[in-house]
Amino acid sequence: MAWKKLKEYLGNLESKKTNTYSLIEVLIVYLVVYSVTLIVEHKYIEQLYIIPLIIFSIQHNIAAQLLNILMYSLFVLFISKREYNLGEILLQYCIILSAFISSLFHQNRIIEIKLLKEELKRSEEKLESSKKYINYLEDVIDKLKAKLIYENEGISTLMLDLSWVYVEDLREFAYIFLEKVTTFLEIKKAGFYLYRNGFLRVIASIGNPSIGFSASENQSLVIKKALEKGSCSIFEVFNQVSHLEREPLLAVRVGEEKIIGVIIVEELEEPILLNSIEKNLKILSVWLATKLEGIEEEMKKYKLPDGTYTVDFYNKIKQRLADFFEKYGLPFSEICISIHNDELKSVLKVIRSDDIIAKIKDDGNRISLKILLPFCDEIGQISIMERLKHVSKTIEFSGC
Repeated sequence: MAWKKLKEYLGNLESKKTNTYSLIEVLIVYLVVYSVTLIVEHKYIEQLYIIPLIIFSIQHNIAAQLLNILMYSLFVLFISKREYNLGEILLQYCIILSAFISSLFHQNRIIEIKLLKEELKRSEEKLESSKKYINYLEDVIDKLKAKLIYENEGISTLMLDLSWVYVEDLREFAYIFLEKVTTFLEIKKAGFYLYRNGFLRVIASIGNPSIGFSASENQSLVIKKALEKGSCSIFEVFNQVSHLEREPLLAVRVGEEKIIGVIIVEELEEPILLNSIEKNLKILSVWLATKLEGIEEEMKKYKLPDGTYTVDFYNKIKQRLADFFEKYGLPFSEICISIHNDELKSVLKVIRSDDIIAKIKDDGNRISLKILLPFCDEIGQISIMERLKHVSKTIEFSGC
């Protein structure tokens, strides 16, 4: 409100300044013409006054136009030394009357233009309001479309089925989710990857993932665009990549403000259904994000104050990973170590965020730990062991 009043005040100041300048301009022009008539002696020199009279009658505001007529009358009829006969006087009055009528027409045109501008402004405001209403209606239509998809394609039934699943482990739920979704949508190969600081790590996969168990977000243009705008299919980047075989068919982001992960589809039973599958996965991803956030919170209750997990929780996750290995052939590894107690924090910093570490023995100064590495083969295990050697001078490895 204050800003609007300030703008109006400044606008009024500008208008007043313009009006003053126009009055000064009229005075100066007539004084210049008067000076010319004094210097140049010619029979018709005083006819120069008609020029500013005509020009100013179609310029400026009504005040400047009235001053224009007044100055013309003053200089031509009163100050001029020329003697006019009756016919010339009548002619001058006709010229003055014509100028006055022109000024009225000009002023009327100014008012019309001002009214048209105001009408245009109101129309623009109505248009902006209409655009907002249209956007609102589009949102409503999108929601109705989503509802139709739920009902017509059975997504609501699938989500209801998934909502009855109760698990406390993120990986287990991700597997159950993928199993049901890939069967329902006829997807041959897909994976769910957790996203952390620009890197992806698989926690569930139907089929052996072609892009690997871990990847950078810049490794795939499809994945990168999905992280940016919500989803991306191979069709959108068809002309932007040179090696299409390295790209997944589809990637859908899970999470909005906080990105939890990405659903990646690599093979389909019917590739022609890719657009429909993208639409359905986007709907499911919103529900999945909420579910996974809840499971992450549940998992925290198994975490001890020192950063390790309970042995029971460790064994439960290990058994599930063993089941996944038997069913899908996805690897996992274990590392058993003994370190000084004060080196635990350093060890926790170098393991991956989704690794599980449990304390199995505590002799006071020295502790024994078991580290569970989901989706980690022998090469990955060796890499982590090397990192552990760098942060612990007292580390001792043993069989698990």
